[in-house]
Amino acid sequence: MKNSKSVFFLGSVIFCSLILLLGSCNKSLKSGEKMDENEIKQLVEELNKNCPIKYHLLTATSYKCEGKNLVINYVVDEDKIVYSNLTDKTLYNIWRLCCIDEASETDKNVIKSLGLSGYGIKCQFNGSKSQKNMTFVVSNDKLKNNKPLTQEEIIENLVEIDRQAMPKVVDLVTQIVDFKVEKENILYVYEIDETDFDISIIENDSNYRENGTNKIANELRNNTLTGVLYKLVARSGRGICHRYIGKETGKVVNLQFSNAELRQIATANGVN
Repeated sequence: MKNSKSVFFLGSVIFCSLILLLGSCNKSLKSGEKMDENEIKQLVEELNKNCPIKYHLLTATSYKCEGKNLVINYVVDEDKIVYSNLTDKTLYNIWRLCCIDEASETDKNVIKSLGLSGYGIKCQFNGSKSQKNMTFVVSNDKLKNNKPLTQEEIIENLVEIDRQAMPKVVDLVTQIVDFKVEKENILYVYEIDETDFDISIIENDSNYRENGTNKIANELRNNTLTGVLYKLVARSGRGICHRYIGKETGKVVNLQFSNAELRQIATANGVN
């Protein structure tokens, strides 16, 4: 099956977590309790000793205190995400998903400590290739009163991350042109150049479905960001539909994986 690659690959969502790093850098910090200025300074010093800290999407290059904000500078890997097209909202949701909502309880206690200490977080992003700079501040109030994203919000955010890279070439005859959440499915939409390819092959060749099954299994088993999405989609009662549209004839071929099939693949690969 001609499928799109994930915009970026994460061994686990929490591997991208700033909060994981904050929680593990110094076990002597009073996790979940208020920290004094000396403890905050010690935290920043230890973070900077480990810089640059590389993730699959971001590289943290420096940390500092700026008033009552912990400031983090990131470089965004533009080989893995179309950073120049990101909106403030999408970038914020990417950061929030990776660094807040998927954090462990221990890591959330560190966030609690920052909140109790009166601190916010200021994130500054620079592209690895472009000159685009983006900044947002998570205020102390937001940090203290953070409400986790719902399952539906996480699904929508993960789909939006992939959509940023579209349209995108998959192979010589296929490009992915859209990706969206529907009531019954998450829907991938592909455009097929029929000049040298018969789109009917997709619906008549069982290898396409087998390859699709293997792709889903690999994403789930390896806990990639796409795998996280598929797990949540399975829980939401949705399936996955790959819709191929012939550029010349307009012929539509749907390669459908029902919710029951998605759950079966997940269970077979140790994902509940």
